[in-house]
Amino acid sequence: MNLNIPEPCSSCGGKCCNRFAVPITHLDVMRLAEHTGKEPIEFCRLEDSQNISKNPYPKVFVENEHGKLVEKMLVLKRTKTEWCVFFARSNGCTVHQGRPMVCRTYPFSLFSEFAKEKGIGSKRLEKILNAFAPKAKSADISGEKAAGEVYYTMNTACPRRWEKEEFSIGDVMSDLKMQEEQLKKYWKVANEWNAKRRKEVKPGFEEFLEFAVGKAKEEK
Repeated sequence: MNLNIPEPCSSCGGKCCNRFAVPITHLDVMRLAEHTGKEPIEFCRLEDSQNISKNPYPKVFVENEHGKLVEKMLVLKRTKTEWCVFFARSNGCTVHQGRPMVCRTYPFSLFSEFAKEKGIGSKRLEKILNAFAPKAKSADISGEKAAGEVYYTMNTACPRRWEKEEFSIGDVMSDLKMQEEQLKKYWKVANEWNAKRRKEVKPGFEEFLEFAVGKAKEEK
């Protein structure tokens, strides 16, 4: 057990760390590189966009090994046994302090106008145990006026639901808002990259990483 990781995550066994692809932004990449001292190419990879559904992260166009322009999504690498590259069986997440925003906010969601526009949504939602989402239902909430509200997402990865004393709604809201702001910035970066790729040559993954990290450093 990693004592720096709070419950219920510390005793979970990392179930979400080997079930989901972990989408990341250019700012996540820079933060992880600074935290670990590793080069981005050591822990980043591209995933076929069709393999990750209902995801608000942008897709980027890169040239594959056959010289074809393909649509991909930037994610963390996984081991041969499908675990996150930063997960250790004996210690859990080894980059917990510098983990990506999508990991930092999981399993909570912010239903703002931007989130709805980018397709963040689920029919498996449960009202959080406070007044943040008084109108939330277990059914489709697309008709609810839920902008800016925080929802706890029911899922099969967490072994149990989080208890009220195991999280701070203030911290959750702060992290969700930060995630949304960083995601907005990443959409701009991805759109700029994609626009250039359609007009010019079609460089590959390493060139995209260099471009993305360069943009992150400009924003720092």
